[in-house]
Amino acid sequence: MDLRDILKILVSLCVICSVLAQTEKKKEDVKIEVLAAGDCSRKSTSGSLMRCHYVGKLTNGKVFEDSYEKGKPVLFLLGAGQVLKGWERGLQDMCVGEKRRLTIPPHLGYGSKENGEIPPKSTLIYEIEVLDIKSEEDLDEVFPRLDINSDGVLDMTEVSTFILYFTKFAPHIT
Repeated sequence: MDLRDILKILVSLCVICSVLAQTEKKKEDVKIEVLAAGDCSRKSTSGSLMRCHYVGKLTNGKVFEDSYEKGKPVLFLLGAGQVLKGWERGLQDMCVGEKRRLTIPPHLGYGSKENGEIPPKSTLIYEIEVLDIKSEEDLDEVFPRLDINSDGVLDMTEVSTFILYFTKFAPHIT
């Protein structure tokens, strides 16, 4: 193999790499629109316990879920994988009282899975209002009491028990 053959191979590889780079689509991220500002004395971060109202819609405007209508806000630990990836990204640095519209591409929503009224590969639009944010420091006194098996670690069952309790029996507690 001489120098010309090596150059031909390198040029061919460069062309292939260029074509692949152009055809590879960059996955879009969550589009965040602030609809109303809130009290920013505390911002949400991974580890924040958040209580929110929300309305979920498809891009055609069809509502598939509405916590206001149910009269039941959702309670979850941000960053623990309890909500869609699009929520995990879109709810960072929110404040109590703040409202946002999140436009979530399929790969950060339900992906290619059908979910009830939500068809596969759907872009989702959520309007979310933060009612309350508790930080890890606020929860330091609570979590040791939730460690049911006393192993010093809260597993998913213990955290779920906590969230179910507050959602079902004490939704008014902030």
